[in-house]
Amino acid sequence: MKRFIEIDIARGVTIFLVVMGHTAIPIWLNNILRDFRMPLFFFVSGYLFSSQKYLDNTRLLWINKFYSLLVPYFTAGILSYFYWLILKAVDPLKNEFLWYKPLIGIFYGNGVNGWLGLNAPIWFLVCLFCVQLLYCYSQKIIGGFSVYTQIGFYIILGFVGYAISLFVFLPWGLDIALVALFFMHLGNKFKYYQLLNKIKPIGIVSILSLIVFGIATYLNNADMNYRIYDNFLVFYIAGISGSVATLSFAKLLSKMKLPTKFFTFLGRESLIILIFHGGFVIATLKFIDLLFVKGIIHWTIYLAFGLIIPTSLSVFIKKIPILNILLNGKGKPVTSEITICQLKAS
Repeated sequence: MKRFIEIDIARGVTIFLVVMGHTAIPIWLNNILRDFRMPLFFFVSGYLFSSQKYLDNTRLLWINKFYSLLVPYFTAGILSYFYWLILKAVDPLKNEFLWYKPLIGIFYGNGVNGWLGLNAPIWFLVCLFCVQLLYCYSQKIIGGFSVYTQIGFYIILGFVGYAISLFVFLPWGLDIALVALFFMHLGNKFKYYQLLNKIKPIGIVSILSLIVFGIATYLNNADMNYRIYDNFLVFYIAGISGSVATLSFAKLLSKMKLPTKFFTFLGRESLIILIFHGGFVIATLKFIDLLFVKGIIHWTIYLAFGLIIPTSLSVFIKKIPILNILLNGKGKPVTSEITICQLKAS
């Protein structure tokens, strides 16, 4: 099936917004981003998921996702843990968690309440691992049913995940994974019915999705990592409309040479950006800001360094095979694939 440049652009836009959201941007703006940022991750992962490749070969799925998601996750978790210990030793008052909590948190796999120390964003890697597997196995069971039955099934699973999160946050974000299956399925069907062909950069679908998203985000406040969904149905509506609006925006950007190069580049480097921007770059800048310059570093500086330093490190990482395996997820050459966060969800 034809590969659309808009998907690559959307992947880059999303990682850009992720880094932005982890800086000190205005609260009102961050609230808007959180309503669709993570749903878009899972939506595009669903778009890139290859049912033909994996439904009859789940062993291949396990192998690919182990190398492309779990290996970088545990590597990043261990590295950021030791970096956290260094900062804690230098300035213990600014690191209030017990020394072993982030270490245990690597296996717990949730980016809340300090469980992953400085590197909370990597929770997405293990959660996506769960989503991919759950989606594959569920499709083996219900893939032959009507599209409406399948959508209803994933909405029910989403409500189950939401209900579970009211009482406990499951390891590896399994409760989030149940919620995210709905977005992944819609992304997969978006590809199956070739709906991206029917979206115009400035058309009725684009305009309506933007209007619906504006209303939904005004009414709702969500954050998947913290299991804040507010009105759950409105959360789904905001996630869907925001994803479609972003794809429409990506179609518009695809007609411009420089934005296309910029965002597709970010998309290619997005796994490294995800790993390093929060637990290392932004954490270091915050450390410097608090200890030496007393809060004068603007959020745009955090954003710029959060993109520049990881992408610069990527050049070095790719030249060293062992680092490319551990941090870039390129180990066993079973297949070549890539996702929204260069997380290989095809």
